[in-house]
Amino acid sequence: MATDASCPMCQCRMEDVDHLVRGCRDSIVVWEDNFECISSSAHFLGNLKDWFSVGLRNSKMVYDNVPSYLHFAVVFWFIWKWRCNQVFDADFFFLSFPIFLLTDCVRIG
Repeated sequence: MATDASCPMCQCRMEDVDHLVRGCRDSIVVWEDNFECISSSAHFLGNLKDWFSVGLRNSKMVYDNVPSYLHFAVVFWFIWKWRCNQVFDADFFFLSFPIFLLTDCVRIG
């Protein structure tokens, strides 16, 4: 486990799962880059469990007929892995434009 409770991405004082996947400014950028319909106010309201459930039930097609729920899951996973790599891998560096990697993963997956 990390010894520092602050967010490794934005250095916010206290990190929790909700902050990591929805509240961190770096995570918000990843969500907004991947989902054009996301607005900072509407997307990040409500409790985390309901938000996650809604994201996984969205069957709208995005990016060459990929289901939105699949893209949502890949973005969520990417943010989690990104955070873990920043904490546990000293040699990790973040891609400047992760949207290209993410859309390729969704299309292939």
